[in-house]
Amino acid sequence: MLTVFNALFPVFALIILGLGLKRSGWLNDGLWPGMEQLCYFALFPALIIKTLSGADLGAIELGRFAGALVSGIMIMTALLLLIHRPLCRFFNLSGPTFTSLFQGITRWHAFIALSVTGALYGDPGLVLVAITIAIVIPTLNAINVTVLAIYAGRST
Repeated sequence: MLTVFNALFPVFALIILGLGLKRSGWLNDGLWPGMEQLCYFALFPALIIKTLSGADLGAIELGRFAGALVSGIMIMTALLLLIHRPLCRFFNLSGPTFTSLFQGITRWHAFIALSVTGALYGDPGLVLVAITIAIVIPTLNAINVTVLAIYAGRST
């Protein structure tokens, strides 16, 4: 448990530091969108590429691993869509609210996964998380955009 705490502490400390810097006004508000884009579109992919470039991918059954990941996503998607109507009736959810709920349920927390996996399993674990990120994020993005396009304009 202490290992997980030690892995997560820097992530949450960084979030709190960012919040403190934003609220203090010490950094210009115009800086934040650029920092977000730099981290999301440049630094994070560079971390994934660096992790995968030195990995021994021959030791991993990529097809089966990818199949398991995508199968889990498809099962979760199917279950959520099956309970869509009863869920919306029971909680009085609109279509747009359902899409938010759907996206929240299927959200992939890559930064948390990287931190915990790196602390618990080292480089071999990081390789699996990097592969997972490369498979899961585009798959979930496509599904979530599709769900948003279908349900966002509906009342239920």
